Amino acid sequence: MGVSARTRQAARLARSAGCEKARTGAVLPPTVDRTWPDGLVPPAAGHPDSPGRRIQRRTPPCQGEGGHEEAMTMRATRRRGVWTGRGGRTLGRLVLAAALAAAGVLAEVSPARAVATRTVAFWSMDEPAGATMLTDSSGNGRHGSVGAEVATGTRYDGATAHRFAYHNPVDREYVPGHVNLVPASNDFNPEAGDFSFSIRYRTTRSFGNIMQKGQGGTAGGYWKFEAPEGKPRCMFRGGDGSTRTGYTGTSIADGRWHTVTCNRTATYVEMYVDGVRTSRLTGPTGTIANNWQFSVGGKSSCDGVNVTCDYFAGDIDWIRLVKGTGGAANTPPTADLAASCSGLVCTFSAAGSTDADGAVQDHAWDFGDSAGAGTASVPTTTHTYAQAGTYRVAVTVTDDRGATGTATRDVTVAPLPELISYVGQATANANVTTHSVAVPAGVQPGDTLLLFLSQNTHAATGEPTGVTGWTRLDRLDGGYATTTAWWKVAADGDAGTTLRVTLGAQSKGNLVVAAYRGTDPVAPVAARATDPASSAVRVTPSAPVTAERGWGVSYWLHGDATSTALTPPPGVQVRSNSSQSGGGRVTGLLADSGGSVPTGAYGGLSATAAAASTTTTTWTVVLRPR
Repeated sequence: MGVSARTRQAARLARSAGCEKARTGAVLPPTVDRTWPDGLVPPAAGHPDSPGRRIQRRTPPCQGEGGHEEAMTMRATRRRGVWTGRGGRTLGRLVLAAALAAAGVLAEVSPARAVATRTVAFWSMDEPAGATMLTDSSGNGRHGSVGAEVATGTRYDGATAHRFAYHNPVDREYVPGHVNLVPASNDFNPEAGDFSFSIRYRTTRSFGNIMQKGQGGTAGGYWKFEAPEGKPRCMFRGGDGSTRTGYTGTSIADGRWHTVTCNRTATYVEMYVDGVRTSRLTGPTGTIANNWQFSVGGKSSCDGVNVTCDYFAGDIDWIRLVKGTGGAANTPPTADLAASCSGLVCTFSAAGSTDADGAVQDHAWDFGDSAGAGTASVPTTTHTYAQAGTYRVAVTVTDDRGATGTATRDVTVAPLPELISYVGQATANANVTTHSVAVPAGVQPGDTLLLFLSQNTHAATGEPTGVTGWTRLDRLDGGYATTTAWWKVAADGDAGTTLRVTLGAQSKGNLVVAAYRGTDPVAPVAARATDPASSAVRVTPSAPVTAERGWGVSYWLHGDATSTALTPPPGVQVRSNSSQSGGGRVTGLLADSGGSVPTGAYGGLSATAAAASTTTTTWTVVLRPR
């Protein structure tokens, strides 16, 4: 990409400064300076982008507020490696990254900070459900009212927030209860000095006025924060009409929490998004002072017809307003770490962390093993350790002004003892009408017995005899074969006794009985499946695992003329794997987890045959501990 193309790219990335106008209808054009990072300019002499060329764009007017025109004149001069010129502004860092990379320029990431130092209001938005007062926890008493439609006490990803409902701007609704209002205070006016605000919010919508003091045509100027196209933008307009905007060219309407800070000084306006400076627009904005109330969630004065309300839709976690100098130094947050472990799994919570003069914004976890670093910023999390041992866990919390606090705790983990154990199995393969097998000799009363019979016909399947008390789990046809499964609680006299199952016709069959100890004497959870597609790979269905330290049992039937056994999936204990001989055989594989499985679901395990076939059934049985 040549210099000219880079210049044009940079110009395309610039964004407008808002859509406001005076109530008289007079357009209020911004007067701005552009700062071009080295590598994007200067334009070559005589080139179409050379000094003197003007690029103009008129933004469409907002309903009831008019539009504006912005002119950019590229009269570039180089100062310490930075090209500046009348008529421009810094490109947003998030959007600019691609342009800088193309130009071979590295973007500097600046830490988020407020230029003002005296907190004049802090709304934590932590009110319980049904609250009607917006509480200022700064100690300055800047309390307000919660809109009747605003939902308080809502929770998302560890944060308590105010939720603002969705209203399609096309409908031009007027919903006064959608907005939180705080009575006017001169502390909310930037006046001629330093002023900053920070907000943590989330949305999936690409529109909305989020907060403001005053609006278009307000005597004395005004400021506001909005998100057109999901891209946050703060606009400061002085009483003399001079305007500067902090912005980013990247949408953050992704439903996740984001923190935005806007700083206004006598010489520039800048924005930070999640700690990265995205813009700095140099130049004055005069004096901003009005007697309007402060509104959150939309405009405080609108009717939906002559002036659109532009309601915000989403959640707001907290808002801080900072003005001028002085004020108390920031107090770092106090981290709190609670832990509870079961086996190798631990649940950690930093929800008890506090910040005396603000809000805890981020959480960084280190679980003491290599897998624990860099986890997502959540106040409560669960971590599974790979092996037993003692680990030092740390959580570092960051407040809304960048101060941190850390808490550590040692946890000792070890696998829980198994409650279920495998006792034994017996298998018979035959081509007969009555199939039989002896119950393993080690079976004791109270053990769980599972019985599977796969036959190469669809002939009727009788109930087991010789050993009684069986309950059928299900019967399933798959291709030319059928599988039936039963279960029972072992009784006195079952061990070593032969059980028999009689079919309606002679059939090749795979009959297997398996015994497990320490199991719940209620019916196990079972799932079964078949697949008419021709394949050598067969996959077990998933079954829910609701109890800790349960076991999973799997059974595969595959019919072909070649296989003598199936290749099992990794990570299972094979208990039976055999077939008959000749054509039309049915091969059965029984395996189990050999230990506790996590709660959630068990299944999705693949076994492979020697040849493809359309004959199959697959089963998953979940055993609960006693």
